Amino acid sequence: MFWFPQRRVDKGVFDVVGRFLRTVERIGTGYESSAEYRLLRNFVKRRVQELNPDANDLDSFQFAIIREAGYESEPVEEIFVSRKEDLRDEQVAARPD
Repeated sequence: MFWFPQRRVDKGVFDVVGRFLRTVERIGTGYESSAEYRLLRNFVKRRVQELNPDANDLDSFQFAIIREAGYESEPVEEIFVSRKEDLRDEQVAARPD
């Protein structure tokens, strides 16, 4: 048996994206309050802060969900583009009891 812990993150993101896209399809507007959107937003925010040494100079970020066929001859399909999110906002939304 082989275990690749770094692949767990990829699998987790893939699963959350799938659930998020189903949520958007089901509810339409208001997806920003969904757990899936918050997970994606917080994951991207943390990655921007970790990978960008100048992250303190940035005010906001956006992320996109795209589909790529894996061939240069096939165009990339843009599925979702987030709104601008505040990079400096450190408030954590309170969980309902």
